[in-house]
Amino acid sequence: MQGSIAENCDHAILRSMQPAGSLPDLDILNREALKALIVSQQDQLRAKEEQLQARDQEIEHLKLLLAQLRRMQFGRKSEKLARQIEQLELKLENLQTERAEPDRTAGVEVRKLADRAGGSSTR
Repeated sequence: MQGSIAENCDHAILRSMQPAGSLPDLDILNREALKALIVSQQDQLRAKEEQLQARDQEIEHLKLLLAQLRRMQFGRKSEKLARQIEQLELKLENLQTERAEPDRTAGVEVRKLADRAGGSSTR
């Protein structure tokens, strides 16, 4: 228990003696304080390595997403999608044209019937 209290005191002394990011005078530190300093630096180094690894993983993930999006934009799938869109547009145009034709045909039929009716009444 006393060792941990002394260690905590050494940590507090170390933190108060050194500005952030600088090393204390290693010649005046006792063995426990040196050990504490090494452990602290290892913890900081491990945390930085984890941050770098997480960043590297995110970079790889973003690269994969970009490659996938580029394939979708320029790849065979996009060409296939473009063809499907063109086919659907043609089909829609044909359906709209077919819908308009019966209207014209019906109009012609009505005129023919009207002409016949008008013509038969004049005869």
